[in-house]
Amino acid sequence: MAKLNEIPTVGDNSYYLPSYISGLRNLRRVSAIIKEGYEKYPGRAFKIPLPDRWLVVISGPDMLEDIRKATDEQLSLRAAFQDFLHTELFFGRQTRVDPYHVFIFKNTLTRSIGPKFSDMYEEMVAAFEGIPMTRDWTKIPVLKKVLPIVCRTSNRVFVGAPLCRSEDWLALNIEYTTKVFSRAMMLNLLPKLLQPVVGRLISPLPACVRRAEKHLVPVILERLEAEDKTYGDCPDDLLTWLIQGAQGVQERLKPGNLVRRMLNANFAAVHTTSNVRSRVTYTESLMLNIDTSYLQRPSLEHSFISWSTQNT
Repeated sequence: MAKLNEIPTVGDNSYYLPSYISGLRNLRRVSAIIKEGYEKYPGRAFKIPLPDRWLVVISGPDMLEDIRKATDEQLSLRAAFQDFLHTELFFGRQTRVDPYHVFIFKNTLTRSIGPKFSDMYEEMVAAFEGIPMTRDWTKIPVLKKVLPIVCRTSNRVFVGAPLCRSEDWLALNIEYTTKVFSRAMMLNLLPKLLQPVVGRLISPLPACVRRAEKHLVPVILERLEAEDKTYGDCPDDLLTWLIQGAQGVQERLKPGNLVRRMLNANFAAVHTTSNVRSRVTYTESLMLNIDTSYLQRPSLEHSFISWSTQNT
């Protein structure tokens, strides 16, 4: 990969304006600038000046293959998240230095999607009742409606019912996810020297943890005090899997620690899925000649057979 100064620049990079101002102007038209760079430098890398950094965009099958083959030592997604989202400030230090929950997400949670699909389907159908049927065309703020549906469906597997239906619990996780992104972007506009200090002042984590503890701590203590150490009597959800996966490490079993990991799980599940679903809905609405037969409500049996990983 060429050195940064050898990569061609696209977008406002005026010598007559401070780089910070040029970066702000570019933020307003990033999509157009990326399209311009793609057409001007096909199959090559180009860079866009942003207020806090250079955004390097690659294109073409050869460069994409290089990215695919790169090792974790060469390209680290975790390091990128730490740099962009300030994970220690906004997610908690313990979740960074001891990310045992990642193994549970990738293994136990993934394997449970099939067996849990009927519960998720039931919760999703119930969540859609929040969008009433109307006779006439009605304006609906898509992302605002999709967020609680995705959050509620995900939390059916994370914490189970009835907590997954709590309006305050859902609002908390949606707000936490939104605030992390907005405040991380705000923090990235500041000099590196000021980021740790300002980050501690604006981090949404402390307030969200206190709010989440009101919901989760009683549940956590109840499960920790269960006489059956095999957790056979505990609900089969992510919270239980985190307790089991702690393997007796006391630091992992602290209620505050478990609460932070549950917030992490919601952050990962809610924002990306909601935005993708919203984008798909917008795209579908523009396709006037689309075949809408697939939009008919499928039977639970058909959905389970189609989506269960046990049948693939």
